[in-house]
Amino acid sequence: EIIAYGLNLNTIDRNTDTVRSRKFPKGYYVYKNNHGDFPANYFLLNKSYSNKKALFQLTDTGFVKRVEHPDFEKTDLFSGRLFVDEENDRIYVPMSDGISILSLSGERLAFCSGYYAYNFIRYRDAVWFITPNGIYRFDHDAIEKMISIDAQHDVGIMKLCVDAKGSLLFCDNFSVYRLLNDQIETLFTGVNQITDMLVDSEGNLWVATYQGLYNLFRLQFKNYWLKNRSDVVRGVVMDGSNDKIIGSYNGELIRFNDDSSENIPYPSNECGNSFSAYFTGEQGSLFLPGNGKILKINGRQSRWLNLPVQSYDFAYALSDGTVAVGGMDGIHLISAEGNIVKTSPMDTLLQAIHSNIAEDKQGNVWCGGAHGITIVTKDGIKRVSGDLLQPCLVFANDNEGDVWLAAENRLFRAARDSVQLMHTFRSAIETIFFTRNNKLIVGTSNAINISDTELDNIVVYDHLNGFTGKEVMRASMTEDKEGRVWMPSVTSLVSFNPDELLTRQPVPKLYILSLSSSPDNVNWQKEDLEAPRLTHEKKNLRFSYIGLSYSAAQNVRYRYRLVGFQDDWSQPVADRELTFNNLKPGKYIFELKANAGTPETQTETVSLPVYIKPAFWQTLLFKILAFALFVGVIACLAIRYQRRRHEKEIRKANREKEMNELRVQSVRLKSIPHFNSNVLAGIEYFIMTKSKEEANELLTTYSRFTNITLHDIDKAQRPLKDELEYVSMYLELEKMRYGDKLSYDIDVDSDVRQEIMIPNMVLHTY
Repeated sequence: EIIAYGLNLNTIDRNTDTVRSRKFPKGYYVYKNNHGDFPANYFLLNKSYSNKKALFQLTDTGFVKRVEHPDFEKTDLFSGRLFVDEENDRIYVPMSDGISILSLSGERLAFCSGYYAYNFIRYRDAVWFITPNGIYRFDHDAIEKMISIDAQHDVGIMKLCVDAKGSLLFCDNFSVYRLLNDQIETLFTGVNQITDMLVDSEGNLWVATYQGLYNLFRLQFKNYWLKNRSDVVRGVVMDGSNDKIIGSYNGELIRFNDDSSENIPYPSNECGNSFSAYFTGEQGSLFLPGNGKILKINGRQSRWLNLPVQSYDFAYALSDGTVAVGGMDGIHLISAEGNIVKTSPMDTLLQAIHSNIAEDKQGNVWCGGAHGITIVTKDGIKRVSGDLLQPCLVFANDNEGDVWLAAENRLFRAARDSVQLMHTFRSAIETIFFTRNNKLIVGTSNAINISDTELDNIVVYDHLNGFTGKEVMRASMTEDKEGRVWMPSVTSLVSFNPDELLTRQPVPKLYILSLSSSPDNVNWQKEDLEAPRLTHEKKNLRFSYIGLSYSAAQNVRYRYRLVGFQDDWSQPVADRELTFNNLKPGKYIFELKANAGTPETQTETVSLPVYIKPAFWQTLLFKILAFALFVGVIACLAIRYQRRRHEKEIRKANREKEMNELRVQSVRLKSIPHFNSNVLAGIEYFIMTKSKEEANELLTTYSRFTNITLHDIDKAQRPLKDELEYVSMYLELEKMRYGDKLSYDIDVDSDVRQEIMIPNMVLHTY
């Protein structure tokens, strides 16, 4: 995108947010007559220290001179702008005495004298140009005048462009005009020196002046001023012929349509010539509240009704054919002829009425004041109050007959005797209006809000996106047969088509502008948007983004999510900056989408992947190793614990074994003296009474038995064979003592393995 000229050509790459600068060919520079009407990459360059000019084209290899012709030198330095028509390979050169037509090869094809052209445009398959006295069109080799213009002779600039509807726009020093149905319509005026204008891709009209840059958007709003600019339109109503009837603060009464306007004469009012805010119509008649009286208009006839002189702020047609008129002093119900049917003075209304009124489906009349709502029913009058309902000053009916009301910036819908809060606006509500197709229009002090009755999608228009009124009036509004709504404002009467405002919203161009990171939420650093990879310390992220919509900037709402952290889409927000704090390392995807207040303007989702690299101790490998180390340490501790426990149990078992062995030894040692004494006494008896051989045999057995006993005293076990032999010797010694009194047999099964080890004395004790 080209953004500047001079000695260099500067272009901006919006994807990388970088500027590239290329030098023009040596000896050439650019002046203001090198305008954007050229085809892409064409430039008219001035030669240094000379009046010569040449047409260059920027190619992949650099600047290439396409045409150099003496006619270029005759263009006006400030206002003459060449036009390159690539469709016909022609160059139109405006000069003071005519128009030179060249081919792209530099050959002069024709010269049209007598035309001082300021600007050219291709429009409706032909080349058009503008001069101070008219707009012309090239018809093959002829020139056709399309419309006359009476511009000032000292005009500095005249420019042509086409609006979004295909109408031709042009400007002079101070005004912008539109050529529509062979008529010239003034769109914008009163500025000091227009220098340029263009229509962007959204259809918005931009006008550059010495006072600044204006955006007229898509010309959806049209202002109508009273001749006396200090006067104010107080109310507007449609008559039966689709004419608008307006009354002003200074008492002007005007009937107008698209073709004409006229002042309406009416009888003088001794109370003063002034009109209040809310007008109405009933049975072909119009009722306009004035200063102390009500003016009735029927066709071309008008008269002040014979009603009590009081404050009249509104007139409202009721469903039974009567008209409610009144104000802070009370309310009168009058017939269509103007006769009083019923009167409700201020003291019966429970408060001073400072609002207009509305009728619900049950025939109850709703009005309000500083203390809330007053409801006039067939059975009586009651007041509904509350902090949120004070003061209640604006009422209206939708197409279903429901009553809507406003208290400061709060919008309510009535449901029998109660009200439901529907929406809270940014500023005070001045007026409520419903179109024939039930579009809700809420006028606040500085904007209009358009929506359906459910208020799902509210589209806002203010001075930033095309609304040309200033300070919406608390006054009646009306809708003509073409669907245009007429709204009084402090400076003018504003007209617009709500359906066009809702259906012609451009889709915003959505961009992620920047990504910043911070370790402490204080010091922020911008990151590269090309697949950013961040260290683990940068755990706080800030995204900046924008949905470009010049004609609906106030209506753009964003929805976002950070996949990997917040997988659900957010609610719509207007903020264009977003911060996520204390993010864990990992992969995330920031996703963003936007709309301009309506579902049809939903953008495609844009995304930005972000990777926060974990520290080594935050990686999966480290966690696996740490877990393995932890398990290993636990296992080592468990093994060590089991080993110590096992060793402790072994030591305990050994101690018990030793104790048992000591007990056995103690038993044996205690038993041996007693046994020995008995055996020795028996041997002595044998020696005295028996033969030596028997005594000797007994002594041998005893000696062997004692030897085995002493030898195995510290042993816990021995073979079964030895135990049997030991028992046999014991019984043999006992047999010696007891003789025939003791008899025994030792039977051992042949299958018994006598080599097995058994505890000592398991078969024998002393």
